[in-house]
Amino acid sequence: MKPPKTRNDKAVPVTYLRVYDPGDNELEWILVTSLEVSSTTVALLVPQIYKFRWIIEEYHKCLKTGCRIVAAQLKSGARLVSLLGILGVIATQLLFLRDLCRQNPDELAENYVDKGIINILRMRYKLKGAITIKDMWRMIAMLGGFLGRKSDGDPGWQTIWKGWLRIQDMMEGMSVQRICG
Repeated sequence: MKPPKTRNDKAVPVTYLRVYDPGDNELEWILVTSLEVSSTTVALLVPQIYKFRWIIEEYHKCLKTGCRIVAAQLKSGARLVSLLGILGVIATQLLFLRDLCRQNPDELAENYVDKGIINILRMRYKLKGAITIKDMWRMIAMLGGFLGRKSDGDPGWQTIWKGWLRIQDMMEGMSVQRICG
């Protein structure tokens, strides 16, 4: 694969793989990989790796849309790497919670997040008893502007990020209150 003419990079050797869905003979993908495909084992590994593409894209979407990493407009690569070190951890946590909310919505939130977050949500929304991951996810999104109507669907990364920042600010406020008494 040759680079654009405006770049001085070297061409990258790639392999094209034609992959068929075993359950549907009409569904196929053409995958491009820089892995050296020298055996059937490697050829079968490439589609397995490709399966992770969706979670990687969601991670980047969380970083770009939710965490707004592009808006930082940092001037040096070192500063961007430092910011990515912080936001990457947050994006990973949010992605984990989002997936947990989809896969096990009735799990107790207190098993996965700081109990301070649960206490804040209980106080904020005047709740008693256990809070599920799904309820917590939606309440955090509501702190970020999500309306939570039945027709709204799942909250997006922007409202999740805004709500997550608000909940973190509230956690910091609780910490300061404990220190100052």
